[in-house]
Amino acid sequence: MSKDSIKKPVIIYCQGSQPIPLIIENDSTIYINNLDSLYEEFYEDYNIVMISHPHTPLIVAENLLYNRKIYVPDILEPNKFDEKYLKDYYKTKFVDRGSTVINFLRKQAWVDKEKISVIGISQGAQIAVSLVKKNRIFMQWDI
Repeated sequence: MSKDSIKKPVIIYCQGSQPIPLIIENDSTIYINNLDSLYEEFYEDYNIVMISHPHTPLIVAENLLYNRKIYVPDILEPNKFDEKYLKDYYKTKFVDRGSTVINFLRKQAWVDKEKISVIGISQGAQIAVSLVKKNRIFMQWDI
């Protein structure tokens, strides 16, 4: 069994309200947006899963983002979000997408199904609470 396929607990991270790509390119470097410190601290012992916002690219060059982090179709119009993103920007949609991810994870050999946790920041915290309730993630475990 490879190191990457060892069964480990999962931490699901729900982003806040802005359409922020999960990975940002900066010159010759790429980094995981909003998650570097969490990832560095926990990646050895946990599988970390981030759920992207709908209609937000996975990887974007930093110079194409508004304020170096927010995805908008045109950085010259920073308050104009993608129409498809706005159409799918509601709590039920985020919770349904997260539930799909949780159901997928529960079927994976590399996931400790008894140790799935959900965390979030800002709006993501509200989504995390809804995911815990909907998916009956009520166990308590020590980190």
